[in-house]
Amino acid sequence: MCHILTKRCGKIDPESALLAGLVHNIGSVAIITYARDFPELSANLETLQGVTRRLKGQLGKMILTHWDFPAMLIEATEDHPHRIHEGPCDTGDLVVIARRHAGFDDGPGEEETELPAYAKLGFTAEQIHAVLEEAQAELDEMLALLGK
Repeated sequence: MCHILTKRCGKIDPESALLAGLVHNIGSVAIITYARDFPELSANLETLQGVTRRLKGQLGKMILTHWDFPAMLIEATEDHPHRIHEGPCDTGDLVVIARRHAGFDDGPGEEETELPAYAKLGFTAEQIHAVLEEAQAELDEMLALLGK
């Protein structure tokens, strides 16, 4: 989704956006991997989800910093839908929008266009929905080519 969104807004390199979408949740992977060694934690799904929700952004930033990733990709792991920053739309904004439309971030009854990332992208909600429908069609086409 990040790749498709950036191809339409033309402000961010599509390959960087794709990479941001792929690694933005790396902190969650590390937490889940670590939890395997602690059966009492992995057995309690509610606790594991709470720990993951609280720590995944910080841990993701630490991992990507250790791996010497560019700052724009490290910032995309912040996982804060209401993040505000100076300047134009960035990879973090694309990740926020993609996560919301993928169903990962259900805000507490807020309209999606209330998120600062939407204003940064400069698209209306209808335009974003059209782009994301196109993205789903491209994904379906790619999966069909792969026989999936």
